[in-house]
Amino acid sequence: MFQDCCLSKIAQIAECLNRVSKNHSSEYERYFVPVVGEFHGMRDIVIHQYENLNPNIIWKFLIKERPLIKKAAEDCLKDIDAQNVSE
Repeated sequence: MFQDCCLSKIAQIAECLNRVSKNHSSEYERYFVPVVGEFHGMRDIVIHQYENLNPNIIWKFLIKERPLIKKAAEDCLKDIDAQNVSE
């Protein structure tokens, strides 16, 4: 159940990043492009090659990549908040 949840979150985060790229392209370019390539690649593997997954690789991926996406999102939100305050 935990593994399924982790796989689902990889796909969900990748889909959210796609929405950010379409709706907020300048923020996406600035904050997320440096860290999302591997997430999109892993999403494709999780969705299309589910039967070949190695749980250890998925776990290592999440440990490495999730904090990078989290930091990018936090930095983006801080800058948006700062812009809203200055306006």
